[in-house]
Amino acid sequence: MKYNIALIPSRPTFYKPYVQSAQRNFANRYSQYLLGKDSIPHITLCQFDDAGAFDEKTGSSAALLEKLLKKLGSRFIDHVFHPRFIGLNFLRLSSQFGELFSTNVFSVELLVQRESKLVDLHEEVASIVTGLGFEPLNTVGAAYRPHLTLACLVATGTMTVPSFPHELLVTPTAPFVVRLGLSDDHWQFAKVMTEQDN
Repeated sequence: MKYNIALIPSRPTFYKPYVQSAQRNFANRYSQYLLGKDSIPHITLCQFDDAGAFDEKTGSSAALLEKLLKKLGSRFIDHVFHPRFIGLNFLRLSSQFGELFSTNVFSVELLVQRESKLVDLHEEVASIVTGLGFEPLNTVGAAYRPHLTLACLVATGTMTVPSFPHELLVTPTAPFVVRLGLSDDHWQFAKVMTEQDN
């Protein structure tokens, strides 16, 4: 299974501006990834899977996931973050994810200001994940690039955004919170596993 510890809007009603922008701009031309009913807006802190993790006492990765849920719950239950979105970016995914995406697929991302509070949070979460025997699958440390993906597109000429989401290029008034979730094969945050506020 694939997992993602991420910052997500604190309530499902706060997903709306991100989902609406993705749907309005990319629903008729996306490939493999689009915010919507099966994909929650998120800023990844640490992605991992349970393939290599193993608890020696129980013989399973489920016990490690339970420990992870407890650590996240006790450490981050009241943690809120207000990301600052600073621009829109197109990233060729084959350069970062190899075989998962074809060479002409790009992600459309809201870039997040890489401020020290966010980097510290990312490093703390990655440390918890590695401390339990899981291996982070996203870029970590100095290479960490915070963003919120709206969609993935197949490049068919000039990449454009018909209705640029200027309203999203602000610091949101609604806070984001740390949550563990299940991801699909293309790393869409599909289901929240920690339900404190959701």
